[in-house]
Amino acid sequence: MPHSHTTQSNLSQLNLSQYTSDRLVAELKVLQTLPYQNWLSMLGRSKVFEAIHAELDRRNYNGPRPGRQLRRLTAERLAEALYVVDPMNTSCKENDCPDEYARIARQVMAQVYGDDPFHLVLADVLSRNFGFAERELPDLQAVIDHLADVRVSSRVSESTG
Repeated sequence: MPHSHTTQSNLSQLNLSQYTSDRLVAELKVLQTLPYQNWLSMLGRSKVFEAIHAELDRRNYNGPRPGRQLRRLTAERLAEALYVVDPMNTSCKENDCPDEYARIARQVMAQVYGDDPFHLVLADVLSRNFGFAERELPDLQAVIDHLADVRVSSRVSESTG
């Protein structure tokens, strides 16, 4: 299932066991890419984030998933993720230009508070800044995975242990 734009309030009212593990992992990524609004929304988001991780643990899910610490999405974190992944192949790492994507990250953060999901805002800003049609952009999943701190679980499945 593609990334949904489910908010923490309506996801928390749902029975997590009815969703596939892939959907739950996608929701964790969405939660990691929602902009900070205030402490109360972050608290609610944190509770849903922990509940999803607990459901994945209950299933002995060992696939890749975001790290267990919910982090605020900031322009600095986004610029760092873009620098590390370098989706537009600017050679910023090779040329030691860690601020290569700083302006783009600020533009994304200025627009991400609207109704569009993060990945669509990121694609739009990159396409406008680099002169590509959105369909010509590289896959941006690696940027989202970096922001979400996606890693393979260190938990050992009971069925294999």
